[in-house]
Amino acid sequence: MGILNTITKALGLDNTKKTPKEPTRIPKTVQDSIPYLGAYENGIIQVSARGYSRMYALSDINFSIESMDEQRAIFGKYSEFIGSFGPEVQMQVVVHNKSISSSEFEQNVLIGMKNDSLNEYREEMNNMLIDKMAVARNNIIHNKYLVVYIEADDIEAAKNTFSRLDSSIASGLKKLIGTDVVPCSIRERLSNLYDIYHVDSDIPFYQKLKMRDGRISETFNLKELKKRGLTTKDAIAPMSMVFEHDYIRIDDKYARSLTLRNLPSYLRGDILAEMSNQPFNMLTSIIYRSLAQGDALKLVKNKTVDINQNVVEQQKKASKNGYSSDLISPEIRNSQREVEQIMEDLTQDNQKLFMTTITMTVFADTKEQLDKYTEIVKATAERFVCQADVLSEQQELGFDTCLPLCYNRVKMERMLNTTGAAIFLPFSVKELMQKGGLYYGLNAVSHQLILYDRKSAKNGNGVILGTPGSGKSFSAKREMVSVLLNTDDDIIVIDPENEYSPLAVLFHGSVIRIAPGSNVYLNPMDMSLDYAEKDDPITLKADFIASICEAALGSRYELSPTQRSVIDRCTKNVYMEYVEGLRARGLNYDADTVPTLRDLYDELKQQPQPEAQNLALALERFAVGTQDTFAHKTNVNIINRFTVYNIKDIGSGLKNMGLQICLDNVWNRMIENHKKGKYTWLFCDEFHLLTQTETSAKYTKQIWKRARKWNGIPTGITQQAEDMLKSSEARAIINNSDFMMMLNLDPYGRMQLQQMFGISNTEIEYVTSADSGQGLIYNGSDIIPFKDEFPTDTKLYKAMTTKPDEVDLENAG
Repeated sequence: MGILNTITKALGLDNTKKTPKEPTRIPKTVQDSIPYLGAYENGIIQVSARGYSRMYALSDINFSIESMDEQRAIFGKYSEFIGSFGPEVQMQVVVHNKSISSSEFEQNVLIGMKNDSLNEYREEMNNMLIDKMAVARNNIIHNKYLVVYIEADDIEAAKNTFSRLDSSIASGLKKLIGTDVVPCSIRERLSNLYDIYHVDSDIPFYQKLKMRDGRISETFNLKELKKRGLTTKDAIAPMSMVFEHDYIRIDDKYARSLTLRNLPSYLRGDILAEMSNQPFNMLTSIIYRSLAQGDALKLVKNKTVDINQNVVEQQKKASKNGYSSDLISPEIRNSQREVEQIMEDLTQDNQKLFMTTITMTVFADTKEQLDKYTEIVKATAERFVCQADVLSEQQELGFDTCLPLCYNRVKMERMLNTTGAAIFLPFSVKELMQKGGLYYGLNAVSHQLILYDRKSAKNGNGVILGTPGSGKSFSAKREMVSVLLNTDDDIIVIDPENEYSPLAVLFHGSVIRIAPGSNVYLNPMDMSLDYAEKDDPITLKADFIASICEAALGSRYELSPTQRSVIDRCTKNVYMEYVEGLRARGLNYDADTVPTLRDLYDELKQQPQPEAQNLALALERFAVGTQDTFAHKTNVNIINRFTVYNIKDIGSGLKNMGLQICLDNVWNRMIENHKKGKYTWLFCDEFHLLTQTETSAKYTKQIWKRARKWNGIPTGITQQAEDMLKSSEARAIINNSDFMMMLNLDPYGRMQLQQMFGISNTEIEYVTSADSGQGLIYNGSDIIPFKDEFPTDTKLYKAMTTKPDEVDLENAG
């Protein structure tokens, strides 16, 4: 980290240098106690006559689980970022521990009962979720903000300055946390202040309400507020505030402000994370004010002269008393070395000097509870050999300084160089807890619930990868259960090994067994005019037919250009009359006139090219031979929202083709559901079989690309990660998936995925020889380590488990 005490001691400054107090102002109302002058629609808040601030919400990163080398790299980027601000800009980092009421949290997490036959399983899930919540601090969220303060003559000048700063701040934070950061709106900033002044309030700051006449009413609108003669302070102010000598009363809550001082010469990079990671409402603030380089050098040079003069005087005194001139005070010798180090930092290492103020405000329901929380904060500080002191007679100043306004009213400043200032790194563990999200296990580091809504991503596409026994199928089933119990969406499973039938039976779903002699038929030639949005449906269908022709040939060799041309021509010929008939009659689909595989076979036989004859011969056993399961018109009309296509007994010769035909059938179902406004979740096991050849992989990639437009959420499940990653088309499917669940992986898969998604060496350990149900979740931007442990004494577990001994015991029972 570098030495924290060096600069302050070497320059002869106290740890908490007090600057002159600002003029005392006595608030007449609660609104007067709120320390800003004005709020503007662009998110800028004026905090003093010439002072303006803007706020940026920060996302977290997995700093605490990174290796030492990676932590140093993050620390270096953070040092570079805070060092990029000149003396005209002040910076504040705020961590806001905000509690969520139990009722609000349970409403967000627990599954509501419905008027169906599944409430028994909702109760099982809710009991499991309640047990998980008891383990973690899930009622506390840690919001992190960067607030920047500038001085300007007026709001227009402030706007211009912030517009220049926005791009550099966004660029610096992008390098640091890997996500785009934009300034908070005024509504977001006021909502944040409202939450601070109204701890644990059940009334949110902002709501949209639909009136009886259909109009939308907002609980906060800046223009409407001004029309009523009110200010933003009226919208966020509590009913009362009383500032005692060592605590604060805010309505019926208690608060206390403290400052951190007596920093040791060495601190760990997790001090801010540890200080702020408390199980109660709390504000933690670090305000940085950099000194101009010329002023910093002048201070150091002056002190160098003072120290050297002391050295000379002590040497003279030693000589006069008959001692060696080398025998001088160790404190002065250390100060001499330290000030030389400071000068080197400033002149050679491009470091700066920062005046830093560290404050905290703790909130509680009672005075006794406040005292208890205060002792916890003090004890945490002592673990880092620091001292957290209550601000006596300065509670209002301390509280105001903690607010995310970057307005330092305490002015108890500690001088640090860039390295020392950067040690207060705000990052700890990346969480994934979206409102309305489904449950995906616990964060393996923080033990917080992982709640994620795949519908909220750029696309809902997903892949589940893992070796046998890693928990792939169980994870997929747990997600299916969450979808079935939380939503009205449809779920379709393509099941090559009959692993999902018990779950379908439990949830009164439909199991469609497709096998020779089952008299269940899916017509791979089914096609509506909506088969391809805006594009010619026949063109997309030709790609699919090429993939099943390739499967019929054995999937060993790619189709030749001539074969592709023949298939394209025959596809158009087979569908021409059908499509013209639909358009003439104003229909979208007709089950009676749609072609079948036999029609394609007959069309191929009529072509003169040898390639056509070879294709017809390859299709013969599937069109008119013993394996003609897919040569008939579809006789399956599924109206159940949970459907499993069981193709285990289809035969090895039809398995690859069966997967593709089922996928195409699901695509048709997805199109129909989209018309009804429904989402369709597709789960395809042994997914690697769909990517073994270029033609099949290209068609599957098309499904993955188009699914979002049709409310589709497809998920591929496979243990053959290595096979998937060797195919460029399969890699494209993975790259086009904003959800990936990685469980225990083989060495090749680990290496490839680590490179593809920038997974750190520490994070990759979660998929190396990992226990079942443990791994990593990727949500399009972040990597989250997770554990998914489900209670075994439930009906849901018995229906989801695929462990042979447990399945056998269940069957025996």
